[in-house]
Amino acid sequence: HGTDTMAFTASVLGFLLADLGKPVVLTGSQRPLAFTRTDARSNLINAVDLACRGVAEIGIAFGSTWIRGVASDKRSVGRFEAFHSPNLDALAELGVDVWVAETAGRFERRVPPGLGAALEMDILVLTPHPGMAWRKAPEGVRAILIQAFGAGNLPMGREDLKAFLADARERKLPVVVTSQCEDGGVDLSAYELGRALEAAGAIPGGLHTRWAALAKLGLLLGAGRSVEDIRAAFAVSWAGEPLPAGNWQHR
Repeated sequence: HGTDTMAFTASVLGFLLADLGKPVVLTGSQRPLAFTRTDARSNLINAVDLACRGVAEIGIAFGSTWIRGVASDKRSVGRFEAFHSPNLDALAELGVDVWVAETAGRFERRVPPGLGAALEMDILVLTPHPGMAWRKAPEGVRAILIQAFGAGNLPMGREDLKAFLADARERKLPVVVTSQCEDGGVDLSAYELGRALEAAGAIPGGLHTRWAALAKLGLLLGAGRSVEDIRAAFAVSWAGEPLPAGNWQHR
């Protein structure tokens, strides 16, 4: 699989195949197989090795780690250790020996019945920056994913942002909020701005990566689920994606 979108594919498959009961291992390489200094051979060998171990996980084997697909992200364009799992420990470490975590394959599967494999990806993805103007979502958009600052903060004093959120609410567009930060996640109760955002109808994405959030949102939209169904889904771990433990920001 190409590395640029592998984390998204792994997230979708992690949700769709959570009940498969068999390993599904994705891999790829930073340098093509024909190159002398390729990482393709070792990645492929490791992926086959892991697939033969029978651990029921859908994940990415890359470099020296195997990570859960629904918790994965690409972090480097130039290193052989291109992928990581910022909020979850690795499933396995691959070196002279292969160390598989005791927790690998041990998670509660809670994918809702009747979800189907249809993906609806007319999702507006926004990464705000200071001073950004907020305009109403274009027609045809089915949902909005905002990669907010820190624990889920946005400049809620701006009238154009208030109008943006009010328009989304009126049109019944789910607005899911994840974090721009590499690790950690969203806790809309942590700050006044986050609380105002949640009061305006935003759905906290917790520790979901951008790819897991997109995959979960796309599957829910494809199944025709409501805004409240989507809100409930982001508070539940379907396939071992990490969730905050209580009010995790303030422990």
